[in-house]
Amino acid sequence: MKTLAILILTLGLACQVQASALPIYPDTARCDTLEMRAGFELYAKVIKLEEKAYVIQYCKDGRKSRIPVSKIHRIRYADGTVKSRKDIRREAWPKTLALNTTLSGFLQLLWSGLIGLSGLYLGALVLAVYNSWLGFPILILAAVFAVLFLVKGLGRIVKGLRQLFRKRRSG
Repeated sequence: MKTLAILILTLGLACQVQASALPIYPDTARCDTLEMRAGFELYAKVIKLEEKAYVIQYCKDGRKSRIPVSKIHRIRYADGTVKSRKDIRREAWPKTLALNTTLSGFLQLLWSGLIGLSGLYLGALVLAVYNSWLGFPILILAAVFAVLFLVKGLGRIVKGLRQLFRKRRSG
């Protein structure tokens, strides 16, 4: 009889604790590890990315907080995946990075034109003034570098536009 009373009291107490408004977080809960730029690690569950800041929930007490992306160095998730600083930035600022890539592509196109024109001018100058065959290799080198910058610039423009107009996958 005594054990039955203890069993009923224990079950009643367990039901009251489960029904209470206080969240219970066991110590064995799997948490993510956020390595901060300041050099310390933070153990929390990453909930979502919201306006260039991660919303996290601390493992011990269940509080929620927002941490800016610029303060995070690396995220190690509980399932073992690791997200580096580059991946975090790419996820937080997709449009900014795409615009920067496109802008650098346009600058490469500008450089290809400048190199082509300056090589043409220098080669023609060497041919006209010095009457030397050295102008031909200068023309060829300028053409090769201009084409390389042109191809690289077009590639960056295409890459930036793809990133800019790509639909974001829902995570």
